[in-house]
Amino acid sequence: MKRFISILLMMILVVTSFASTAFVAEAEETLYVSGDYKYRFAVGTKIEIAEYKGKSEKLVIPQAIDGHTVIGIGKNAFAGNDKLLSLTIPNTVTYIDDFAFLYCSEMTSVKLPDNLEKIGKGAFSYCFSLTGINLPTTLKSIGDLAFTECSEIKTMYIPINCQEIGKGAFC
Repeated sequence: MKRFISILLMMILVVTSFASTAFVAEAEETLYVSGDYKYRFAVGTKIEIAEYKGKSEKLVIPQAIDGHTVIGIGKNAFAGNDKLLSLTIPNTVTYIDDFAFLYCSEMTSVKLPDNLEKIGKGAFSYCFSLTGINLPTTLKSIGDLAFTECSEIKTMYIPINCQEIGKGAFC
């Protein structure tokens, strides 16, 4: 029953996140391609990863792509990647957006950056194999359902500076 409710909540969040942006008229977004990565400009010349199409099992995300500093992991950027087993995110990254690693079901470990401030809603949801994750002391916000169904994580310490923990973040 708990699993059903968490899946239902996740589906509602995903649908509402798409629905809320569907009615906003936006200019066509430009994505740039470099190897296995697609990226977009986030702030000035700094970028966020928009998509990863590689097949690496052990991935170390670069600090820069095409000479541009990587400061974020975008929405759904790695979602559904069932090849990824371990991941290291560089210290240049300050945010992980919504659903960034949703259903990376085989991922067992993640090394988060020391400067991370935000983990978006559903960011690591349904990462069933994730066994542990150390949250950095700089973390200020953990989104709704951020670690839903990460049942292999037995212990997690929340940094004292964390100001916001979303609904169902650890269910």
